[in-house]
Amino acid sequence: MKRLDLTNFAATVANCMGIEKAEHMSPAADELVQKLTALAGGTIEKAVFLHCDAVPAYVVERNEGLFAPVRKHTQYDVPFHAVMPSITPVCFAAMFSGTYPDCNGVPEYVKPMITDEVVQPSICTTTLIDLLVKAGKRVAVVTCSNGCIASMLYSRGEDLHIIPGDDDQKMFEEAYGILERDECDALFLYQLSFDYTMHKYGPEDSRALEVLGQITDRYDRLTSLAREKWSDSRMLTVFNVDHGAHLTAKGYGSHGEDIPEDMDMTWFFGAYPKQ
Repeated sequence: MKRLDLTNFAATVANCMGIEKAEHMSPAADELVQKLTALAGGTIEKAVFLHCDAVPAYVVERNEGLFAPVRKHTQYDVPFHAVMPSITPVCFAAMFSGTYPDCNGVPEYVKPMITDEVVQPSICTTTLIDLLVKAGKRVAVVTCSNGCIASMLYSRGEDLHIIPGDDDQKMFEEAYGILERDECDALFLYQLSFDYTMHKYGPEDSRALEVLGQITDRYDRLTSLAREKWSDSRMLTVFNVDHGAHLTAKGYGSHGEDIPEDMDMTWFFGAYPKQ
C-alpha cells in the first residue's frame, strides 16, 4: 500500500459527511472522499469510529488474522502520515492540520494545557468534533476518565456527550448502549488497553495480542450493531491504528520517552448505503 502523506483525517470525514472542505485538502483526500461517498450512495449521515492506540506496523503485518473482524466492515486500508503528537488522537484532529505542506500541525494547531494535575496538548482550533456539533450532529465520545482525551473536548458544544470510562469492556458496553438507544449520529470510542499491555509486556506478547483480538472482535460487534440500528442512513465506519513508529521489533518503551513528532497510521474505512 502506498502511504498518503499530509492527508488530513478530519477534513476527509467532514467532507464525506457534507460539512466542510479544507481549502488545501490534498488530492489523495479528495479521491478517498469520492470513493467513500460513491460506496455509500451519497453524503454520509452516520458514523462510528474506533481509535486503537499505538499498534506497531510489524504487529499488524504479522498478525493479519487479528484484523479479520475489522476488514469485514471495511473496503479500504489507507496508510496516513500524521504530523502531530500521537497523544492528540487524530479521531478528534484539527480540521486543517496536515492538509498543506507548509503547515506541520504541531506548533500552529496544538498548544499546551497546564493545570495543577495535568500537562498535555489541547486542540486550539476547529476539530472534527466541533464541525459535527456545529452541523447539528449528536456526538458521543466514550473515552478514558483520566482526562487524557476528555479534557480536550469539554465545553465544545451542548450536543457533545462525553462518557468517561477506564475498563475497556465497560467502555465498549457503553458504546453498544448508546447505539441501542439511538442517542447519537457520530460515535467515537477511544481505548488504551492494547497500549497499556503492549508497553508492559511487549507488542507481540500473547497477552497483548489477546487484548488486540478482543478489541477487533468488539469492533465487529459495534459496527454490526451500528449497521442494524442505522439501516435507514448512509453510514461510515472507521477503525484507526496508530503505528508505533517509535517501537522496534526488539524493544518497546513508554510514552513521554520515545514518541516522535510524526506517526504513521492506518485507517480502515467502510461506507454503506441505506439498506
